[in-house]
Amino acid sequence: MNLENISDPHILSGNYPGTAVFRHLGQTLMLHASGAVYWVEQKSLLIADMHLGKATHFNAHGIRVPRAVENKALDRLKDLLNIFSPEKCYFLGDLFHSKYNPVWDLFCEFLKQHPGVAWTLVPGNHDILEKEKYDSSCLIITEIAINIGPYVLIHEQIQDMPEGYQLSGHVHPGVIMKGKGRQQMRMPCFWFGKNAAILPAFGEFTGMFTVQPAKEDTVFVIAEQHVLPAIF
Repeated sequence: MNLENISDPHILSGNYPGTAVFRHLGQTLMLHASGAVYWVEQKSLLIADMHLGKATHFNAHGIRVPRAVENKALDRLKDLLNIFSPEKCYFLGDLFHSKYNPVWDLFCEFLKQHPGVAWTLVPGNHDILEKEKYDSSCLIITEIAINIGPYVLIHEQIQDMPEGYQLSGHVHPGVIMKGKGRQQMRMPCFWFGKNAAILPAFGEFTGMFTVQPAKEDTVFVIAEQHVLPAIF
């Protein structure tokens, strides 16, 4: 990717640590090192693939994972609320990892503590809790996609969707950045393609899938709590 060829990039340095500001389709997107996006015009947080409850789920099946992973995700979400003061938060699927466990109750209590935020879930393939669990939460549950302004908020991209630029998750994207000699490192990334963008996973215990962006795509990597334009 050559930064000189990006269409309307306007990458700015603001007063928000760990954030890059990206002008895209006439909108202002603040890309945060947590993997979240704050959409300025809509006063909205966009978060993909939080996978809450995953550590507890694995522990219940005999695979030891530190339970602190769950708390870190909620702590990061709380930090984002303090930084950006959003009016809305959209979870772009895979909010909760699998079947019910007590982490869901902790999460619902967290939502109740922030009544000034409208919480919306665009369901993903892991969002399989019983309907009554969702009904008793503070979440608004949408259909497979929701159109807002120039964007379609969706969990997994749909090829050849006739209208709107898709903002999605699901893939947990990462790119390999190469340094001098044989040095290389895989980093989570925000990937903006021609017709769709993929957000990095917000959850820590999620893994990454190495993607191969085209030269004309725009990519930002997360590196040590900074969001930086990737130059290949």
